[in-house]
Amino acid sequence: MLRNEIQNKTGLTRKAIEYYEEKGLI
Repeated sequence: MLRNEIQNKTGLTRKAIEYYEEKGLI
């Protein structure tokens, strides 16, 4: 999924998305 989509659907901040990507959750 694109980060923009994730952000729109979840309301996560970019830093949170990057954190989850590092953890392999996205």
